This record gives sequence, structure tokens and C-alpha cells, in this order.
Amino acid sequence: MLLSSVGSHYEGERAGPLPILKPSNETQALTMKATGIVLDFFFAYLIFRGIREGLSRRENIKSPETIPSG
Repeated sequence: MLLSSVGSHYEGERAGPLPILKPSNETQALTMKATGIVLDFFFAYLIFRGIREGLSRRENIKSPETIPSG
């Protein structure tokens, strides 16, 4: 979703099978742009949070030396 959103900022209008929403006035255009920016930050946050969780789980894995033998 993030790559699609960022790509649409640089590529402009794209033709495709799905209808593309176009604003009919300036207020709608600004609202669509602001919503896109907020979603971009949200998707980036989710990506970095997932990376951080993955790294912290890797640090919490116990090495064989610390596992008590029973």
C-alpha cells in the first residue's frame, strides 16, 4: 500500500481496470491529498514497528548455553 501510494504521487494519473477517484473541487483535492499523506505515515509506522518487533524477538531467543538441562 505504501509503495502504491508513493508511486501515485510521482507517476500522476494511471490508467487501469479500476476507477480512479478524481476530486470535483479544491476542498476534495486537499482532503484526498491529506488523507494520502496520513496513510503513508501510518503504513511506514507499521513497517518500522514490525521490523522492531522482529529484531526484539530475535534478541529474546535463548541460546543453548542458557537453557537449563533437566
